[in-house]
Amino acid sequence: MLPSAASHPSSLFVSPSLLSSPSLLSSPSLLSSPSLLTITIILTITIILTITIILTITTILTITIILTITIILTITIILTITTILTITIILTITIILTITIILTITIILTITIILTITIILTITIILTITIILTITIILTITIILTITIILTITIILTITIILTITTILTITIILTITIILTITIILTITIILTITIILTITIILTITIILTITIILTITTILTITIILTITIILIITIILTITIILTITIILTITIILTITIILTIAIILTITIILTITIILTITIILTITIILTITMILTITIILTITIILTITIILTITIILTITIIINAITIILTITIILAITIILTITIILPITIILTIAIILTITIILTITIILTITIILTITIILTITIILTITIILTITMILTITIILTITIILAITIILAITIILTITIILTITIILTSTIILTITIILTITIILTITIILTITIIHTITIILTITIILTITIILTITIILTITIILTITLSITITINTITSVIILRLIGQAVGITWNGQTVKKNSLVSLSAVQPRVNATTSAAQAPLVCQGIAGGQWYDPSGVLFPLATPDPVSTPGGLGQRNGSVGVELYRGGPSVFPHGVQCCTNTTITLCVGMYSDLALAAYMVLTSQGGVQFQLLTPTNVDPPVFQLTCTSTSSPPTDVLWTTNGSRVSNTSSQIVTDRPTSTYNNTLTVTGRAYGMYKCTVSTTCSPVCGATGFTLNPRSTTSSLTVQAPPGPPTGVTAMQSGPTTVSVSWTAPTSGGPVTRYDIYYVANGGPSTSRGSTTSASYVLTSLQDGQYNISVIAVGTSLPSLSASSSVAVVPAPPGPPTGVTAVQSGPTSVSVSWTAPTSGGPVTRYDIYYVANGGPSTSGGSTISTSYVLTKLQVGVQYNISVIAVGTSLPSLSANVILTLIPSTPSLTIAPVTFTSITAMWSQPGGEIGTTFTLSYTYQGQCGGTGGGGSVSVGNATQYTITGLQEFSAYTLTITASIGVWRSPPASVLVNTSSAAPTAPPNNLIEVTKTSSSVTISWGEVPCQDQNSVIVEYRVLYGAVSSGVGGTVDTSGRTLTVNGLSPYTNYFIKVSAVNSDRAMGPYSSPLFVVTDQSTPGPVTGLQAFNKTFKTITLTWQPPPVPNGVIIMYQVTYSTNGVVNTYNTTISPVTITGLVPRTTNTFSVTAYTITGPGTPLQVQTSTADIPHVTGVVVSAINTTSVRVSWLAAQLPPDGILTGYTVYYLSLPNTSKRQSGGYTSHTFPPTSTSGNINNLNPNGVYQFRVVAQVTITGQLYSGEMDTSLVNTPTITPGLNWYCSQKKRRRI
Repeated sequence: MLPSAASHPSSLFVSPSLLSSPSLLSSPSLLSSPSLLTITIILTITIILTITIILTITTILTITIILTITIILTITIILTITTILTITIILTITIILTITIILTITIILTITIILTITIILTITIILTITIILTITIILTITIILTITIILTITIILTITIILTITTILTITIILTITIILTITIILTITIILTITIILTITIILTITIILTITIILTITTILTITIILTITIILIITIILTITIILTITIILTITIILTITIILTIAIILTITIILTITIILTITIILTITIILTITMILTITIILTITIILTITIILTITIILTITIIINAITIILTITIILAITIILTITIILPITIILTIAIILTITIILTITIILTITIILTITIILTITIILTITIILTITMILTITIILTITIILAITIILAITIILTITIILTITIILTSTIILTITIILTITIILTITIILTITIIHTITIILTITIILTITIILTITIILTITIILTITLSITITINTITSVIILRLIGQAVGITWNGQTVKKNSLVSLSAVQPRVNATTSAAQAPLVCQGIAGGQWYDPSGVLFPLATPDPVSTPGGLGQRNGSVGVELYRGGPSVFPHGVQCCTNTTITLCVGMYSDLALAAYMVLTSQGGVQFQLLTPTNVDPPVFQLTCTSTSSPPTDVLWTTNGSRVSNTSSQIVTDRPTSTYNNTLTVTGRAYGMYKCTVSTTCSPVCGATGFTLNPRSTTSSLTVQAPPGPPTGVTAMQSGPTTVSVSWTAPTSGGPVTRYDIYYVANGGPSTSRGSTTSASYVLTSLQDGQYNISVIAVGTSLPSLSASSSVAVVPAPPGPPTGVTAVQSGPTSVSVSWTAPTSGGPVTRYDIYYVANGGPSTSGGSTISTSYVLTKLQVGVQYNISVIAVGTSLPSLSANVILTLIPSTPSLTIAPVTFTSITAMWSQPGGEIGTTFTLSYTYQGQCGGTGGGGSVSVGNATQYTITGLQEFSAYTLTITASIGVWRSPPASVLVNTSSAAPTAPPNNLIEVTKTSSSVTISWGEVPCQDQNSVIVEYRVLYGAVSSGVGGTVDTSGRTLTVNGLSPYTNYFIKVSAVNSDRAMGPYSSPLFVVTDQSTPGPVTGLQAFNKTFKTITLTWQPPPVPNGVIIMYQVTYSTNGVVNTYNTTISPVTITGLVPRTTNTFSVTAYTITGPGTPLQVQTSTADIPHVTGVVVSAINTTSVRVSWLAAQLPPDGILTGYTVYYLSLPNTSKRQSGGYTSHTFPPTSTSGNINNLNPNGVYQFRVVAQVTITGQLYSGEMDTSLVNTPTITPGLNWYCSQKKRRRI
């Protein structure tokens, strides 16, 4: 089979009739295509929505920045006020403490010198103090009044600034609204004039000039109003400044007069005091007043300058904003005029060439869009400018407030400083006066009473004065805080108002835009007369509804008039009818529809109409129509077939399924109602007569029936009667086309039983080391019980299911130690009960006793005890070891977690009964015992220098037990058949002894034992030889026993006795390859040895030498030569395939680098048509014949020795393939013929070219779906081109060229190339070359 055209986008299609068609550009349908309108409307809506989203995000960011700045400023003000209050409180406390200290010192000094003061001086002091206090109070009141006046002026100026800003904002808002209204009026007039301009170019130009003049006049008027408002604001600000300056001068004069009067009164009072004090006080007060006046004037001038600068900056900002607004309005107006002019020009051109109603609607939509965008831009610009103005105003107000606060702090500091200076001056004056009048004496009682009274009065006066100052300061601070709070509140309210206004404007704008676009779309659809959907006889057919066969009228030929009630698929971009598999119905031609009873379509006046080819019955099922955006389907049936298709059954009733485990509360369950129906159905669920769910399935199918699983999920224990009702009805078109469907329904039900009550009396008890028995009483309420589910929670962990039972008890097994909460749930026919639980602690059983206890003396006073862990009982946590010495009391030896222990500090000659006890997590096991008596420890025996006839032995006892004696013994064997002997000697407590009179070249065994009373230690022995020499002869009789490919077994005899010269303890074997010398040595004590690790089929030499006890080695024997056996060879190398034809392949390789023997042959294995073939050879290369063309084969080459095959080596290769034809070129000859040319195919020698076959396929013009099979034409093998005739002038064709090759009498088709020509765009004589993206075998 040739592949479908739809699956090859690279295929070449040729329509000979369109190669020479000259009418392609003359069709007006391209200019009036409604797709252009759709794209324009979509793009307009997209642009508007994008701009709206961007402006909304900008506004939100601006508001966020304003709120952030406001919060930061508020925090700054609060911190400033807190700092000022803190400084004021600190200064107040400092002054109070200073005055208290001064008064304390004064009282002490006064009491000290009371006896020396005269009544006259006392009266003078009292008068002086009174005058000074009067002056102080007057100065304090003056300063307080000054501060009050300054704060009052500050508040007045603040309120004035706020009113000025409010006025400016109000005027700005009024101007903004005026500008918006003016622009709206201008745009409205522009729209009306635009509609008028469509009728005549002359009127358009005239109205354009009038609009231009109107806009200029409007801008001039706006500028004039702006200038007038600016002059008015400047005049108002000038008047405010004038009033401020006059008030400032008046305050300064008033303060000066008050200060002058105060100075005159002060001077008059001071003149009554002594000359020295008068001069001092006058000078001090004059300096202080001068500084105060200078500071006051400086503060007033500073505030005036700051206010002046602030007002100038405010005016500058307002003028700048006004100029920016004016320039923005002018630029926007010019832009609007130019845009409208360009649009009008384009509109006039489009009006001449395109349908006028569409152009009018598009023009209105574009103008409205531009109007909305410009309006939103102006509103946002004004909003941003107002926001900046508010931020700058708040910043200026806060700056002035901070400056005033700092000035007030400095003024209070100066006042406090002056007060402290005056207090110090008073103290000095009192001190001088008291010092001068110290000689005079007065009565003690009167003077003390008067001075104390005056001191108390002065203290109270000062404290009251400080309290008044602090109260006034706090009141002013609170006033400032309230003022700032009011300003911030007004700012936030204005900001929120502006935000809400912008939001409302944007919402209205978006609504107007959507409404205009909707109306525009409806108007366009009405104008072009195409509504999206399927209609029958002017009526709209519902999606997925039923349609009668009678609705699809038969069509005989093109001359027959259309039926009265056709099915029409209509849409903006037109529609097409196709079946659900995606195959389009054929387009009606002048001939009748080719297949009687089949479906065809024809382009109608408002859409694509669907027809039958004749009155015969056509296949029932789904037919769909689609355009660029919408797909609609209907189910079409004949009147007779409807009854067979209208099936409605319910299968298996309602099924219940519990979705959650039984211990989940509340439970979740699902009900399933399976129904079989055609066409669509409605599903209704009810429980106990009440509706709980209503779902509808609108599905049309090609099959007679369809199965639906309708599910209902319920959470909780809602039991009762559940019903599933499935119903079906016919759509209105069914009745209108001649058949109806009476409503049908079927109902299935299921009763969900009430869940049982929870079990009662749940008890849990440990019944074994790892088991717990649970029992309970069956519930007496609720529904019946089908089983009980048991769960448990171990040590607060997750809940675990342990099984189910139908009885009222259960045994839990394989439990670990810990606390268990066990739950029992009664499960009914559908729903589970609530759980009932009980808790129990699992305690393990004691372990069994240890087994296999053994005790071994490990030292002079220590015993090593070991045992096997118990295999029964509970787990072991440790082992306790006890012992009883000679029947005495039990003693603890220690504890361990391992299965061994060492007891220390024991005594030799004492019997010990040792016990081992396993201890569990709760209880210990029974004990396991072993009895042991300690004996003396074995001495450590060493040998000193040995001669030919003597040996010196030395020893020591590790324990150093007291009362130990030693016995030394020795034995020997005679050499070369001689007689042996020995002896022993008791040496007491000596630790060294020399044995003499021994034989040379002999082996002696020395043994030492230690004794304490009747207890003897184990003996310690050592083998030693008297002085000896190396063997003088090699072992004799070296022979080969057996051999393999990798080993040789040899044996040999002893060295002659007279040549041993000592005891022979081992033998050394030397071996190696004769060719390379690679080998080694092996030491052994026996006289038989297997040498392993040898290479196969290799000649080795082997020698052997004897070694005595002094490690002296004798000479090697004569070599024994042995050749190892052969083995399987290694893999061949360099396996390659070459000289490949259709049926032969030549292989070549190199012999194995490791042959492991003599190579006797090579075996080649391969498969042909599933049959495995072998080929044996002794040479390389070899040619394999009888292969299948175009087939991949795996060849394996294995080398053989006499022992068998070695490791194979594989290579995968293919025989030669049938070459594909290249260079395919298709060119048009006329409207029904084309010429196809190609390059000649190149073949291997065992193939014969028999010809070329050209395949071509006709496809529909409007689709690349396959509508028929390929047509072929064969050309002789000598041809490289050919003509294809009798083609359809209106068709598109796909061409493919393949080579036909005969190989040993069998015909093969070669590879083909695929080419595509898009016939609507080519001209005669133009060649189209094929691509090679995909190649397929026929």
